[in-house]
Amino acid sequence: MMSKEMELLCLQDMLGKGDLDWILGGEQSVNALREDIDEDGQFSEAYNAFLEKKYKEAAHAFEQLFSKYSEEKAVEHALILSTLAYDIEKAEKLIEQSSIEKKAVVFHFKGLLAEKKGNLAEAVDFYQQALAENENFFPTIFRLAYYINLKGDDDLAVKIYEKALRSNVLYTHFLINLGLLYEDNGQFYRAMECYRKILQKFPGDPRATLYYKDAEASLNMYVDEDKAREQDKQNQILGTPITDFELSVRSKNCLNKMKIKTLGDLIKKTESELLSYKNFGETSLAEIKDILNKKGLKLGMGREEEEALKKREKKSSKPVKVPDNKEILDIPIANIEFAIRIRKCLIALDIKTLGDLIQKSERDFLGCKNFGNTSLTEIKQKLTEYGLSLREEE
Repeated sequence: MMSKEMELLCLQDMLGKGDLDWILGGEQSVNALREDIDEDGQFSEAYNAFLEKKYKEAAHAFEQLFSKYSEEKAVEHALILSTLAYDIEKAEKLIEQSSIEKKAVVFHFKGLLAEKKGNLAEAVDFYQQALAENENFFPTIFRLAYYINLKGDDDLAVKIYEKALRSNVLYTHFLINLGLLYEDNGQFYRAMECYRKILQKFPGDPRATLYYKDAEASLNMYVDEDKAREQDKQNQILGTPITDFELSVRSKNCLNKMKIKTLGDLIKKTESELLSYKNFGETSLAEIKDILNKKGLKLGMGREEEEALKKREKKSSKPVKVPDNKEILDIPIANIEFAIRIRKCLIALDIKTLGDLIQKSERDFLGCKNFGNTSLTEIKQKLTEYGLSLREEE
């Protein structure tokens, strides 16, 4: 079951330029505010502080602006949004005291507040009410679809995202998540189109570039049904019992004593191993090789795989090098921004802190559904920012 700590993402890591611009009324409104109330640069100061995730500074600057321009409701919205990121009680009072006319904005703020309090179900309900008032309110669409996706209802999340795409508004997080959903459904061309839209407006965007290449590689490596059927056929052949073949009594007795029951068992043996067994001679060997040859097999061909498996089982992990700073290791994973695919894997592995994360190896992650090298690279990059790394394996 998904832990509450992992269900909730800190607002600090989810709020960005798109959220602020929409709350302020869109890019045109932002430009108008710069012309009308930014004589002393205070609006730009507040706006930039928000983008740098200095929410307390942003809230203070927006509060001062609102005291001067109380008729500018957009500034009040920005004040509440900034405050929500760091002070729940103050934000709740601001929402109660506000005279916000747009119901969609009110419900959106109440949804954010519910998130901050840990009431995810209540937050989703408020977001649904917000969309009932304004179906094109993008910050709400993103958060609602994100949590529905996190809960496992990928189909509904895709429908919400796709409906919003009709407005042709570019929202980076939005397109990244939709692209990942498309990839999980095997719709690689659609996924690449999502990432391409981001790169057209923001050339060189690191995440979009990374995911585009990943989707392109997945498309090229996609295994068709014919290959899958061929593999099934091969497995059936290897599972064929030795008793199905006409062998001499001596050969049957020797193979039985060596506990060789199937063709798969037989190809793991070498000629020298068979000949070293009592009463197993060149005649029996020729008999065995003839049967294998008719099936396109040969002795020893399964040995390499068996030895590789034994090596993997014998591998021992290197001790984890734990840094002295316990505060870093105690940082909740919920406080760190990760793509939805990565967060699902973290939930599945019950990883709640950075300390839990560094106890895992690359193999632990690559065993998760739809988790590839691109996602692994993103995790490594995040850990590097904290001076940490995944557990190494010999």
